[in-house]
Amino acid sequence: MVLSLDFETIFLSKQKCSLQDTIFWAIAFIIAIICFLILLIRLINLGDFSNKLRERASHIDHINQLIIPEYFAQMFLTLMIVLRLQYVLFPLLVPILCYNGYRYFTNTYLLYPLKLFKEYQFHKSVGIAKLIIYILSTIYITIQGTLCFVKFLL
Repeated sequence: MVLSLDFETIFLSKQKCSLQDTIFWAIAFIIAIICFLILLIRLINLGDFSNKLRERASHIDHINQLIIPEYFAQMFLTLMIVLRLQYVLFPLLVPILCYNGYRYFTNTYLLYPLKLFKEYQFHKSVGIAKLIIYILSTIYITIQGTLCFVKFLL
């Protein structure tokens, strides 16, 4: 079995989309937006961390409250994509799933104020990399969902 990932195979397949396919892409879009927004809020709170000394603990609490929901939303999105055999998003989302799983199971996902001084730039870089992947995933899901909806209507 040869996997071909050319433009026509990805975007212009002639098969008609069913209602389940359209619903799948709508749910995937909503989850991708949720992942994007949670991560964006985490990055904003991480940026605010360096502004004021006495409010740092509250910023850390806000960041830590958003970690688990982001991990579970991203895990659910990746499982949906894998179960639907979407090979374009697979290489983007699985490394993030593995990284999040590693951090969760080794209990290194919580941030502490004293450790964050040393690791601030690392967490910021990881957050920006994840944000770029979520943006690319959301764009692909939007295109596929729109094409599927149009095919469903035709």
